[in-house]
Amino acid sequence: MNPNTTSDFINSLHAGFLQGDERAADKQTEARHVGLLQDQYRAIERGDFAALLDFLDEDVDFEIVGPREIPIVGRHRGRQQVAAAVRKNFSLLEDQRPRAHAVVAQGDTVVVHGQESGRVRDTGRPYDIHWVQILTFRDGKVVKFREVFDSAPILEAMRP
Repeated sequence: MNPNTTSDFINSLHAGFLQGDERAADKQTEARHVGLLQDQYRAIERGDFAALLDFLDEDVDFEIVGPREIPIVGRHRGRQQVAAAVRKNFSLLEDQRPRAHAVVAQGDTVVVHGQESGRVRDTGRPYDIHWVQILTFRDGKVVKFREVFDSAPILEAMRP
């Protein structure tokens, strides 16, 4: 991840949560979950996948939905499998520049709609995708993570 733009992305999440909901400032549970999400992204930004484990429930269910020929797609269970998958996924991409378009939080669920541009490391080809991440928290830990993304640009960028 690109430290400058990734930091901007992480910092924008709380403002995105507050935007469009005049009562958002009163939603302490939801604000706490958005803060935890920001801390997770900071750990990933630092490449500290051991710290990422602290944010995951022991039995976390993690899935990125998309065509199987894309190596980041798959379902993983448990903290160790998820940390290994996240580490692998970030190693396949470079010059990542994420942007948050919307953050919606209700109870234990946080939904982030974002966009990311970058390059596939093996080919050096650029991509620009939209994605949605849905996270469910319990007792301050992520118990479920789902991501759905626009796969066509990644497929194109993977081609030599």
